[in-house]
Amino acid sequence: AWMSDTVAVSGSRDGTLALWKIDPDIFQGSIAWHSDAGLPVYAHIRPRDVENIPRASTNPSNRKVRALAFSAKNQELGAVSLDGYFHLWKAQNTLSRLLSIRLPYCRENVCLTYCDELSLYAVGSQSHVSFLDLRQGHQSIRYLCSREGGTGVRSLSFYEHIVTVGTGHGSLLFYDVRAQKFLEERASASP
Repeated sequence: AWMSDTVAVSGSRDGTLALWKIDPDIFQGSIAWHSDAGLPVYAHIRPRDVENIPRASTNPSNRKVRALAFSAKNQELGAVSLDGYFHLWKAQNTLSRLLSIRLPYCRENVCLTYCDELSLYAVGSQSHVSFLDLRQGHQSIRYLCSREGGTGVRSLSFYEHIVTVGTGHGSLLFYDVRAQKFLEERASASP
């Protein structure tokens, strides 16, 4: 997840988050983009900060960070781990964990998105989308069934108050968060 033009955060299969600061000067002047043979030249950098996500179990396969979403307005980073937790971090020059919440639907949590306008995180799981509203000082979680059962929510994206849900069967569903209902396709009039 990009925090700015020069700062990014990555999540790993080993259950860590890494904050990376990219110095644009490394890529300008000091390193040629291509060698004389025309092959690309790469630079290696180290993360500025590395943090472990809290572990709910000792099973190594559950430690994977599956998705990240950044709130520029709040300077916060949401992370979803395979063990069914949502983690919120203050993300500036370092990462500082604010909270961890057990999600109500915790099977196959693989995608996450954030809506600045609504201050709302959405997490996709095997058959549900969980909406997390963290503004009131307590954790408010609402959820909806994906309409396609256990095919899996594989992608989520907000556009204003509409969340697009991509499913494991290749369908796109559009859900109006304010009206709390799916948008229906209108039948076109036949000529």
